[in-house]
Amino acid sequence: MPKSQRKLADWTLSDATSPWFHLVKHFDWSDTPFGAIETWSLELRRSTAKIMNSPDPRILIFGDARAIIYNEAFAAVIGRHHPQCLGAPLADVQVDKIFEVLWDMSLTAYDNGRGARRTRQELLLERSGSTEQTFWNIFLSPLPGLDGYCDSAVGEFTDVTDLIVQDQRRSQGLDILDSVSKVENLPELWSQFLGALDKNAPDISYAMVYTAFDHTSFVRSEGLPTPDITPQHETLQSVTSYFVKQYQLAGSLRLSERVLEPIIDLSIADISRTPSLADAFREALDKKDVIILSDEALPYELSVHIADSGTLLLFSDSTQDGDLRNI
Repeated sequence: MPKSQRKLADWTLSDATSPWFHLVKHFDWSDTPFGAIETWSLELRRSTAKIMNSPDPRILIFGDARAIIYNEAFAAVIGRHHPQCLGAPLADVQVDKIFEVLWDMSLTAYDNGRGARRTRQELLLERSGSTEQTFWNIFLSPLPGLDGYCDSAVGEFTDVTDLIVQDQRRSQGLDILDSVSKVENLPELWSQFLGALDKNAPDISYAMVYTAFDHTSFVRSEGLPTPDITPQHETLQSVTSYFVKQYQLAGSLRLSERVLEPIIDLSIADISRTPSLADAFREALDKKDVIILSDEALPYELSVHIADSGTLLLFSDSTQDGDLRNI
């Protein structure tokens, strides 16, 4: 393609193509150590073009003042600190762990002229109104000036939160398996399981185990209370028979047993329109699979305030013939 038909790679010379580029292009850089955008050197324009054109979080630390400019992906990472810290010296924005880490890494880049790396760096970020635990691989690469000394540095951020969580889950699962492998009866199994869960899964807000104790009762759906007054149980109308199940609370974690029903009896139709554990049990019984409930769909028994929480994963344990035993 002829150069005349190609698009500019230098955002400082091209028209603003998005709200983000409109912001940084018309930002008053003259009041910052960067100076007016019209005065930027070719080296500075090239460095900023490199970070602005990256889809991943990138930041440029510039000059002796170590002023910062970053791309849109990095702005999403720092949240409420943007745009106040745009163009500011790094030393003036050490109000968050991410800037403290960058300052420490910049000492290596500027003083020793070498790259600095942080792997699996934990950062608590504010997202959607709550604090979220994240993990990052961070690499800060020095850029030499005309005299050969470092006068700028480019920071690259790679989100590895999912990988860290997977590793933690794998380790926690092995520890839980080891804890329950030596038990000799079901009551001891559930006690060991909940204890191991408490020790190895601090990010789980609460858990409970119900175990079935009636596997034989069988009734016709006509014997159940008329379901037309309980629209949330429409599934009862679509089958000709239903196994009556009773589930007994075997134990709970981080949730007072006073708010949990000691017995969940599926033979009793709930006339309330509010989601309940019995509803969730019926759904798990019908699907014979994991179900996920969150926010307004949570059973009323679990509608308790726990910071940064609001999702229920319901796991079922079945016999070889498909009969649901434990939840």
